[in-house]
Amino acid sequence: MVSQLKVNEIIKQSGSTLTIGQDGDTVSGPFTNVPAFIAHKTSGQSLSSGTHTKITFDSEEIDTNNGYSTSTSTYTVPVAGYYNLFYSYRFDSGADFDNTLVYMKYNGSTNIMSKYGVNRYYDGHYMAFIKQLSVGDTLEVYGYQSTGSSYNFGGGNDNGYVSVFGAMRLIG
Repeated sequence: MVSQLKVNEIIKQSGSTLTIGQDGDTVSGPFTNVPAFIAHKTSGQSLSSGTHTKITFDSEEIDTNNGYSTSTSTYTVPVAGYYNLFYSYRFDSGADFDNTLVYMKYNGSTNIMSKYGVNRYYDGHYMAFIKQLSVGDTLEVYGYQSTGSSYNFGGGNDNGYVSVFGAMRLIG
């Protein structure tokens, strides 16, 4: 039989640590960083010069609440709260080039996080942001480059996934 303790408040008696359970116990409920998802690209994606292109992260590593769609490369928020949003990427190019922009769209139109810059030979880039989100909000990643040629947005696995997109709800 499982015991239950129902209280409105727990106050520590002394010290600065409050222990609930023991090492190795599993915690569930509001103490976990869910929902969470991480998706990655399995192969490169060509970005034409001068065109804003939605990046297709086509494989999931984690998707605790089925909020990410690999068919649309869109995350739809299943639980309201503050989220840590992130993406990392690299262009597959043996040459340096300027004028790249990778950004996250919020609800289809608002750019909430972007990385503008210069691509150096196989440089990796990372962006992270914390934002309060509501149920039904959507997130997508887009890329843009204006070099005059097409360049490949990196995909696959090269000692870790080359391009990833993810989010996790924060505790608190």
